[in-house]
Amino acid sequence: MREMPRIFPASVLFLSLLLPLAAQIPQPGSEGRAKLPWLSSYTEALKRAERDKKPILLDVTTDWCSWSKKMERETFADKEVQKEMSDFLLVRLNAEEEANESVVKEFKVSSYPTLLVLNYKGEVVGQAEGFLDVKDMKVFCQKYKSVFKGNPLGYKEVQLPPEDPLFAALEKARKLSDKAREQGYAQVLDYYECKIQADGRDRALIRSTYWVLDDEAFGLPEPERVYDSARFKITLKSVRILNERGQGREVDTRLAKIENVYSEESIYWDVKRISLDIPAVKKGQILDIIEEWERQPIMPGEYFMRWNTGLKVLVDSDIILTFPKNFPLKYKAQRCPTPVEEKILPDGWVQWRLKTSNLEPAEVEPYISPLDLWEGVIFHTRLTPDDLAKWYTGLCKGRDQLPPEAKTRLREILAKHQGAEERLQAIMDWVTKDIRYVSLAFKDSTHQPHPVKDTLGRKYGDCKDQSLLVMALCREAGFQAHLVLLGQEFGEEPDPETLAVEKFDHCIVQVKTKEKIYYLDPAAGPRKVGQIVKQYASHPALVIEGNKGSIVTLPPYDTQANKEHTHAIFEITPEGGGVIIEKMRREGEAARRSKEEIKDTGVDKVRRVLEERFKSAGGKVLEFTMTKPTDEGDVFESYLKVRLPRVGMKLADGLMLQLGTTPAINPEIIGEERQYPFRFHATDPLRRTFEIILPEGAKLADPPESIEINEPFLKAFRKFKVEDNKITLEEHFEFLTARLPASDKDKVRETFRRWHENRTMAHRISLPKK
Repeated sequence: MREMPRIFPASVLFLSLLLPLAAQIPQPGSEGRAKLPWLSSYTEALKRAERDKKPILLDVTTDWCSWSKKMERETFADKEVQKEMSDFLLVRLNAEEEANESVVKEFKVSSYPTLLVLNYKGEVVGQAEGFLDVKDMKVFCQKYKSVFKGNPLGYKEVQLPPEDPLFAALEKARKLSDKAREQGYAQVLDYYECKIQADGRDRALIRSTYWVLDDEAFGLPEPERVYDSARFKITLKSVRILNERGQGREVDTRLAKIENVYSEESIYWDVKRISLDIPAVKKGQILDIIEEWERQPIMPGEYFMRWNTGLKVLVDSDIILTFPKNFPLKYKAQRCPTPVEEKILPDGWVQWRLKTSNLEPAEVEPYISPLDLWEGVIFHTRLTPDDLAKWYTGLCKGRDQLPPEAKTRLREILAKHQGAEERLQAIMDWVTKDIRYVSLAFKDSTHQPHPVKDTLGRKYGDCKDQSLLVMALCREAGFQAHLVLLGQEFGEEPDPETLAVEKFDHCIVQVKTKEKIYYLDPAAGPRKVGQIVKQYASHPALVIEGNKGSIVTLPPYDTQANKEHTHAIFEITPEGGGVIIEKMRREGEAARRSKEEIKDTGVDKVRRVLEERFKSAGGKVLEFTMTKPTDEGDVFESYLKVRLPRVGMKLADGLMLQLGTTPAINPEIIGEERQYPFRFHATDPLRRTFEIILPEGAKLADPPESIEINEPFLKAFRKFKVEDNKITLEEHFEFLTARLPASDKDKVRETFRRWHENRTMAHRISLPKK
């Protein structure tokens, strides 16, 4: 945790010159009660550590770091912490002193305080950045004391045998191209040996080995895995840091940490992270991770796994699957030319093996589907839509029973609304406003919805909970309703041969009326009935009707359902100041989202924030109105009128004004060579209107030309109009859902080029001379 250095009064600096040398050794928070024997010489500490065979606790700090001072006062002053620290040689270095620069650089310390645990050779065994309280400091010391118990190095030394496959892989890896080296590392070994039981359970031993080519690169590999703990158990068996001769250290896997994972939205899944802190791996070193997986199938007897051979730089890949002869395992290769070898073992089990190599990174082209790029083999059991329907119907059985109070409320709703769409809208409004979305993927409920009475009682649930409730309400209302499973992975062009539970991660509802078919997505929040969110629009989905499953295509995304138009008027004075009026109107989903965002804020608070913001720039809010979050209808409007002392950027003869907000598209992203088809997806239309009212004698220098694009994948225009002292700019931009062959690359590039060259955002306005 880093701060800016403080500027001290001259008297304090003068007095510091009178202090003895020992007192000038950085002792952050020296006003604290701690009197610990900190050494100030790293070289001396190494000598003592080698003599006494003790680990070193190195505190890297600065004399201005307030968090270091806080640790000195609160953490290091604690008697129990001091007792734990007594097993270490204590060293404190000021990172900003010239004598310590080489040490700080060697350990790549960039924040303060940083604690390093070193052995007598000066090798990092453990590290912690930032402030540690008493509890965390005790845990930190105890953890690394156990590592050094009976072992002054703090690790077990390793020497791989000559026959280890790492050496052959390294020889092959020396042929990597410069392009393959750009990401900073290459995976030289990817070994997976798995035994599958007749019920679909499996246990696998995995070796992942990475050769570091650039230790300054972002995102170097670490021994960290995130997994669904309802189905997985992952254990780190061995983590080694080696040199190219196979010599190195074994990191103590007892230090591995397992913790729950929370999403950014504070939604909790039954997901855990296992991680092991390791010293920074340097260029030329090798990180070798061996782990064990135990996995339960989601659906009894089902098995599904993708083995990726093309989306990473992979020197030596080897997968071995062993399974009972009667286990219905299949495989399907996708752009992987290497065949799977089969062997019948003496015990009657079957063994499949696939050895591959990939020395070049995949060419990622813009506007493609990940499915077009993926290369590898899918290992799976064969499922049909009916298999999945029967399984999921069984999970939901008996859980869709509405309690009496829900039926009473439903009757009241039906009495107020007569038409089918009106009634469906009222049901959706009930669920989306009363039932808060929270993911509840624990154990069986990873895929099984909770009973609707529980969802109604606690007023929260995830997509499958909300959808089961909507389905139950619709059926009670007399509609024919079914659950629908969908997922990004199943979408676009699903492969019916490799159907699997893993391809579905979302649940919605299909409702059939006499007039039409509706798809309701309560997890997407309040919206007009039937509107499909962009990521699932036009995608295939699985409808479940009892034990019967059928694949349907969802409706396309309705771009007109989410409109937004901003109209800005600039009335510029001869001095370069002026009044700006901004009118904004949102309709449909965008309006509902805006109301939801401000429901806890209110119009008055928004106005106060705007007034403060413009006041700091010398401006003044003249008028402000905004739709209240409680107002009925699917429209959200705001009106803002502001006076500013300066509009745009001041120039010698006028000002520079920025107009336009449409996206920039670089035509250079479309290469001369292209392998995969283009896939464009619809976006919400972006519409902006700008009016500039100039004072008499002012003019727009170099007025740009208008442009209009009408292509199957892009609809956009920028229209300029100049009349007297008024300039008007209208903009519109939206991508359309489209699939184009790779041979259309010249057409796409030329369209992007036209838009890119016309998109002038800064406009120079010359003002009349005074």
